[in-house]
Amino acid sequence: MDFYFHRGEQILGGIKVLDEFKQDAFTLKLLERESDYDLLKYNFKNWKGALVATAEQEQFMFPTHMIRVNGVRFGRLKKISTRGWKKKYLVDILDPHDYEIEGSFVGMDCEIKRNKQVVATVKKENISQPQLYKISFGKKEENVIPLLVAILIIFRRG
Repeated sequence: MDFYFHRGEQILGGIKVLDEFKQDAFTLKLLERESDYDLLKYNFKNWKGALVATAEQEQFMFPTHMIRVNGVRFGRLKKISTRGWKKKYLVDILDPHDYEIEGSFVGMDCEIKRNKQVVATVKKENISQPQLYKISFGKKEENVIPLLVAILIIFRRG
């Protein structure tokens, strides 16, 4: 299953995600904060506008975000290391086999692994559209929505 997004594309404060046919599928939107002290909150809606997932920065744990799908806690996204241009993130879920997201987020080339097996990749789509990125999920991956949210938060932050 493939999805696409444009790095830095902001549509009324959101990032648009396209399906494999390059039709609108989802939008990740950073909600407005009333003050600089408010925590970051994101809404992830499908193309019909229905809320399917949320992510909220956790207090005193910057840059950690709690991801919820349909109101149920999925996991905690947190940065665990940086080496040069490479960064490593963890999506800590209620299962012993967490997701690791690692790669060059400057070049936007990364892999998502679970139990040391690649479950998804993110790569630049082609040279003619330098800001278009493709997220490819394996056929057996069932946690597509929360992983899309995690990837978009990471790529939004740079």
